[in-house]
Amino acid sequence: MAFALPLHDTTESLVGRARAALARVDALPLLGTVGATLFLVNMVFVVVAFSLAAQHNNQAYFGRALGNDFGVFYTAGHIANTYGIGRLYDRDLHATLYHRLFPYDSERPTNAPYLNTPMFVLPFLLFAKLPYLWAFGVWTVACLGMFAHSLVLLWRILPGFTGQTKWAGMAIAASFAPFSIECALSGQTSALLLWICTLAIVADHKKWPDWSGLALALLTFKPQMLGLCMLMLLVTKRWRTLAWCLGGSLGFLFVLGPEVLGGWIETIQFTLSHTTPDKEYVQFTTRFVDLLTVATTLHPAWRMGWFLVGAAAGLGWCCYAWRRAAAGTVAPWGMALAWTPLLNVHFGTYDLQMLTIPALCALSIASGKFAISAVVLLWSMPWLATAFPMLWRGPLLAGPVLVLAIVLTAQHKKQGIQP
Repeated sequence: MAFALPLHDTTESLVGRARAALARVDALPLLGTVGATLFLVNMVFVVVAFSLAAQHNNQAYFGRALGNDFGVFYTAGHIANTYGIGRLYDRDLHATLYHRLFPYDSERPTNAPYLNTPMFVLPFLLFAKLPYLWAFGVWTVACLGMFAHSLVLLWRILPGFTGQTKWAGMAIAASFAPFSIECALSGQTSALLLWICTLAIVADHKKWPDWSGLALALLTFKPQMLGLCMLMLLVTKRWRTLAWCLGGSLGFLFVLGPEVLGGWIETIQFTLSHTTPDKEYVQFTTRFVDLLTVATTLHPAWRMGWFLVGAAAGLGWCCYAWRRAAAGTVAPWGMALAWTPLLNVHFGTYDLQMLTIPALCALSIASGKFAISAVVLLWSMPWLATAFPMLWRGPLLAGPVLVLAIVLTAQHKKQGIQP
C-alpha cells in the first residue's frame, strides 16, 4: 500500500503528459507530410510503370495494364475514328479491340463495354490518333493540371487556409487513393469530375448562373453525378442555373444524334439486365461506397428496403439543411457532393476524388477538430481497402463518407464562404 499513491501519481502524470503532447500535435500538417511522401512515391511508381509498359506491350506491373480504364475510352475513340460513330456501342467490337490493346489483361471481363454517354468520346477522337502510351501520358498530365487548377480555384473561395495549410491540403488531396492510384495509374476520370464540380461552384460564387449551369451540365458524361446537385439547385431556388444545366445536359446527350444516344441506352439496359447484384456485390463490395452496397452486404434480402429508407432520410435532411443554409455559401454544394456517393447506386471508390470539395469545406468549419478527424478517416479508407481488401467491406468503406456528409449537413450554417 505504501507504493500505491506514488504509482497512481506517476500514472496520472504520464497520462497527462501524453494528452498534452497529443494536444500540441497539429494533425493537418502531419497528414500533409505523409500525403506528400505517398504522392511522391506514387509518382515514381507511375514513371516506372510507364517505362515497363513501353517495353512490354502496355503491361505495367504484375500483369496489369497501364491505364486499363483509360484503355476503354481510348478504344471507344479508335472505334469512332476507324469504324464510324454509329458503332461506338458495338460491344463485341469494343471487346475485340480492347483485348488486342491489352492481350494479357484477364481482370476485365471480355464483354465489358464502353458505358459513358456519347459526348465523352469527343476528346478521345484526338487521343486515339496518338500511340497508346503517348495518349495516356497526355491524359495523365491533363489530369494533374485539372487537379491543380481545381485546388487553386478552391483556395480563393474557401476561408481559413494559410500558406502552410494550403500545401498540406494539396498533399492530402493529391495522395488520396482515387487520384494517386485510380487516376494516375488506371486513367480514371476522378480529376475531371473534381474540375467540373469546382468550375460550377466558382461560377456560382461569382454570380454567373449561366456558366455554373453549363459547367455542371458537363457531368452528363456520368449522369449519375447530376441528380443530387440538380435537386439542390431546385430546393435552393437557383432557377437560372438549373435551367442552363437542364438545357446543357440535353444538348450534350444528343450531341452525336439520337441513334448514338439510343445505342448508349441499349448498352446500359443490357449491362443492368446481365448483372447479378448478389454475386457482384459480394465479389466487388470493396470497390463501392453507396448505401445500397451497405444494405446488400448487411442483409441482401432486404437491401432495397434499407436503401430506400436511408435515401429518404438523407434526402429529407439535405433538403431541410439546403433551405436553412446561410445565403451565399458553398454549404449546399458541399452537402450535395458529400451525399452523392451514398445516395447513388453502384458508386465506385474511383470516383471519390470529388469529395475533395466537401472535405476542404469541412476543414474550413470553425469546429475543426471533428472535421479533421472525418477527413483523416476518409483519406485513410481507400488506402486501407487497397492494402486489406478482404477485411474492408462495404459498410466500413461507406462509413467515413457518411461521417463527412453528416459533419457538413450538421454544420450547414457555418460551412463555406460569404460573397
